[in-house]
Amino acid sequence: IMRSVRSGAKSASSLLADALRAGREGQDICTGRALATQARRRKPQDRSPLESFQLDPRQVQHMSPHVLSGAVASAGSNRHRGETLWRAYSDRALSVQERLTVHDLRVMLKGYADASVRDSALFRKLMASRLWRSDKQATPRDLASIAVNLAKLGFVDRETFSEIGSAVVDRIEAMDAMDLASVANAFSRAGCCEHELMTALKAEFQSRAKSRSKELTPAVMTLTLNAFAVCGHHEPSFWKPLLDDVVLKQLPEYTLTQAALVANAIGRCGESMPEARSALETFAE
Repeated sequence: IMRSVRSGAKSASSLLADALRAGREGQDICTGRALATQARRRKPQDRSPLESFQLDPRQVQHMSPHVLSGAVASAGSNRHRGETLWRAYSDRALSVQERLTVHDLRVMLKGYADASVRDSALFRKLMASRLWRSDKQATPRDLASIAVNLAKLGFVDRETFSEIGSAVVDRIEAMDAMDLASVANAFSRAGCCEHELMTALKAEFQSRAKSRSKELTPAVMTLTLNAFAVCGHHEPSFWKPLLDDVVLKQLPEYTLTQAALVANAIGRCGESMPEARSALETFAE
């Protein structure tokens, strides 16, 4: 990247944009667009009996919480967008709200996020129940997924994120590195950058860099470093160990898009991190 910039062939922003565009196009082909096209082409008579049941608004009103969450997840993953269907899902979710588990809520929110259905009124009522307070079966991954999908849906309720963040802090040592990275990304997208969770995450990632660095994969570090860069957490004491002991040692394993995103995160630190230039030199090599 730096060599191309120095030669005047392209600007850094142009190179970064090219890399991100190529990554998104490849991802779209493999996931979103292909699934959406497939869903549009499938005719009702080609659906399985289960799928027909899940997509029938008349059946939705009789679904149990577990069946409902599965139906919503299936509709979301296949990009079904019928207004009548999603209204039926929302109405049924409210009618069985008291019987929902945190896992049901997690699966349901993922379906809404996958289909990009933003029903803020529903989300507000579901979050007000604070299911994680009473559900003893709720797992750290459930909480992480709820935060991630709320952020994707653009639903930012400070009190909800604060409670989820506190719950994650209590279980942080038992959580998977990717879940922690996803939570950090969700909180940065939601603008909840000053929560105690971010401080706890910094300490946890520093600890894992020393003793469990294999968990800190390129995907994990890409999410993590961008989250902290966006939130303005540019302390060299946090960045230098992660760059030197994790990122630069694993650099050949990074994809072009991941490398571009990490380089962008480093660039956001600016003058607050003098080591940034040497890190970018290594990226260029």
